Amino acid sequence: MTKNKWRIPTISTDMYAEEFAKLLRDESNKTFFLQGKWGSGKTEYLKNVEKKAKDNLNFIYLELWKPDFNESLSRQLFDATHPKLAKRATIVGHALVTLTIVCSLILAIKGVISKNLPNYSLFTVAIIIAAIVTNLFSLTTNKVINVDKILMSWSIKMLKGSEQCCPNVLIIDDFDRLNKSKQMELYKLFNTIQKDMSTARIIFVGNLNNIKNIENNFLDKIIDQVIALPFVLSPQSFSNKLVEIISSNLNEDLSSIGIEKLFMYEHRTLREANHFLSYVEDEFFRQEKKGRVQTDQELLIIYLYLFHRDRYQKLYEDWQKEKNRKESNSIAEYMGFDKLPETKTATKQDDEDELGQYINKILDDNNKYPLGYQKNQVAYFLTERSDIPTISNLIISIQNTEIIKPLAFSQNNDHNSLYQKILDFLSSDSFDDYFLEIMPQLLEAAIFSMNAEPRHIPSSLVTETFLNYEKNLKKRCLKQII
Repeated sequence: MTKNKWRIPTISTDMYAEEFAKLLRDESNKTFFLQGKWGSGKTEYLKNVEKKAKDNLNFIYLELWKPDFNESLSRQLFDATHPKLAKRATIVGHALVTLTIVCSLILAIKGVISKNLPNYSLFTVAIIIAAIVTNLFSLTTNKVINVDKILMSWSIKMLKGSEQCCPNVLIIDDFDRLNKSKQMELYKLFNTIQKDMSTARIIFVGNLNNIKNIENNFLDKIIDQVIALPFVLSPQSFSNKLVEIISSNLNEDLSSIGIEKLFMYEHRTLREANHFLSYVEDEFFRQEKKGRVQTDQELLIIYLYLFHRDRYQKLYEDWQKEKNRKESNSIAEYMGFDKLPETKTATKQDDEDELGQYINKILDDNNKYPLGYQKNQVAYFLTERSDIPTISNLIISIQNTEIIKPLAFSQNNDHNSLYQKILDFLSSDSFDDYFLEIMPQLLEAAIFSMNAEPRHIPSSLVTETFLNYEKNLKKRCLKQII
């Protein structure tokens, strides 16, 4: 499978981006807040806005949340507003530090060697450079020369803009994820930039709901307009595409399973949807679960694993407890002791929220094939393999006389055998769809086993075959009468 088949294509936001770009061009010295959850496509949307307005506005991105950014706000702002100059300054700084170390080594060697060395002027230059760099470092460390203040003033002057250059748009990304002290620094920066007829536009980016409850929140006082993400980036818009992609790749009609409703109900983002699709591909193809599990149940297990790890863990722990109970009962039965009481099924949720109701509905026991979660729980957990044969493989086995006749004649009690898998299939509601295709071979094998020896006791497989044949005959007779 190729990855593009398991990914929702990029959603065009050109029309909305053009409108936002026009707003930024027309509204000078304004402050905006772009609202959206993390992963909802805010950054990509702003990049599109930048494309639409690149001839009229200069976009500057300030990313303060990244964990590897330990520098002061002034240095980060200078790096954003003067990227080329900041890069050169960093190179020069590293070069001076390296030169100081080399000069110090030269002086140390000169001190060890008592006699005069050639090129004495070289040592004089080394002494001068080492002294200058050391003094500069000392002055900046003791704040005699306040580098941060100098860098901040240059950055603010550049942000305010002038008539000779394009107005600037300062984008402060993931504002809601910054700590309180960093947010307070940005409020001060905002007040400084907006003074004295600044032409800068400022866009705070984040989830406004995460900021509302912060004490002494100043953001409400300075925001001129909250901008919502385009509707096309909402789960109501792309969730149906999610189901279409899964249906197409699995070659199943999944229009009625309702997994898209969870994405809408819980306001999942496009990034989360594509993350979900990558796990679906992995489980159904790399783990080879296609045709070996019930699709709607496996999709729900994957969803819980990604977005509700506590509920997934509860299902897993309950399965482990039930597995241990059965193993203990086997030992107890062998030793002649009493069995342990059964444990409560793991599917029932104590709460009655929409997710809990959906879990109860989908994971409820049923009589379909492949075996559902209740009958074969381990196969549904992530990275686990299913030993259940696909229906197509079962049909091949049933249509093979050399396989089905010996199975029909035997009394097989191994729950993991092909005999048991075929019996599970015959006992399921799914068998009716394949009745005409395989019933002749099953009847032939059943009759063969009954005629093979006198007073032959029919196996479960033979009994189930005759019962299915009788049941389907009655159904067909009723249809003809009606």
